[in-house]
Amino acid sequence: MARTTFATLALCALALLSTGCPPAKKGAGSDDYSVIVGGDGVFSPDYVKLAEGAAEGTYIITPYINDTSSPGIKAFSDSFKAKFSQDPDAWAALTYDAVGTVAVAIEKAGKPDRTAIRDALAAMKSKETGYVGVTGVTFFDANGDCAKPALIAEVKGGALAKSSLQIDTTSAGDAQAGGEKPAKAAEGDPIVIGVAGPFTGQLQKFGEMIKAGAELKVEELNASGGVLGRPLKIEWGDDEGNNSKAANVANTFAANPALCVVVGHFNSTCSLAGKAIYKNAEIPAITPGSTNVQVCEGSDWYFRNLYRDDFQGYICADFVSKSLKKKTCVVFFDNDDYGTGLKDFFVKRAKENGLEVLETIEYNRESTTDFTPLITKAKYKAPEVIFIAGVYNEAALIAKACKKAGLTK
Repeated sequence: MARTTFATLALCALALLSTGCPPAKKGAGSDDYSVIVGGDGVFSPDYVKLAEGAAEGTYIITPYINDTSSPGIKAFSDSFKAKFSQDPDAWAALTYDAVGTVAVAIEKAGKPDRTAIRDALAAMKSKETGYVGVTGVTFFDANGDCAKPALIAEVKGGALAKSSLQIDTTSAGDAQAGGEKPAKAAEGDPIVIGVAGPFTGQLQKFGEMIKAGAELKVEELNASGGVLGRPLKIEWGDDEGNNSKAANVANTFAANPALCVVVGHFNSTCSLAGKAIYKNAEIPAITPGSTNVQVCEGSDWYFRNLYRDDFQGYICADFVSKSLKKKTCVVFFDNDDYGTGLKDFFVKRAKENGLEVLETIEYNRESTTDFTPLITKAKYKAPEVIFIAGVYNEAALIAKACKKAGLTK
């Protein structure tokens, strides 16, 4: 009888293994659950909202946290909230600073000339010659890239907040949100700048913040005398987060002889779509959101005012292995230029750190809506960390599916 029971149990165990059933949790302790860590595309209040409680405890890498203990950030935040009835996010702050950067470049160029503005941007080669803004000092290397720190946000009590765990605590300093305002506002023919982003479509929440940051900075500049004594005027370009539509926007901008510089695009795939167009038309552009390493490479006309995906990927892996002290992870990544690039650099650094990547799981933004089969696959691996290289919409679906499956709390 005992021999029959043992054989039966053995066959049952083999059957369970063959079906890929996830291993049982050890208990209710916090170490028995996975932790979610996201790249900066996850950084949005809408991630918290859409995840419906499943986002709690998520760590997110971000180029900016609205820390009002800094006088400069507080001034910017207060102005933003007074105008838009909400706090600024990282993308509003980076766009605000990008507009400020191009305004200084136009002033230094002495005229709204595309080549002269490009040269003025390229001349911002150090902290001493860069633009001091709420996201730190914007200055560029020979490639047009910008070195800025990354911060760690955490979802606490249903809101994004600065985490007590940090890998780089460099603050944005005490930059002022606008200078002293002279009595006379700007007048004369406007200087036209283009601002491009996903103002409609699935990523419009990012676009709304980009638009708000640009509007606030232009309003402040114009009230302070404008640029070269003339008002700034924005021509908007809605790329919907789509590369073909981004190319259309870039062509429209390039064909407008009055438009002297572009702030945009947000998505890396959109910036890459516009890159050759801006280069051929010799119109300078600065992105406040695209982190793919190829955005600025090979073009003297494209700049960015935040870090790249190689830096971000390394920081994310360092945070998981060194700050959280975790040993295993599963990576979910959006199959686009941003998600794939961030995933690749995270995995590279993870291997260097001895962090075991148990699985990389691909999904497609907008078309992947049911993550249950993918989460089941991840749960079987029993990872300590779920890393998401994508944007907030799908990240929220992943977080909800993780919680439902018992993978996270």
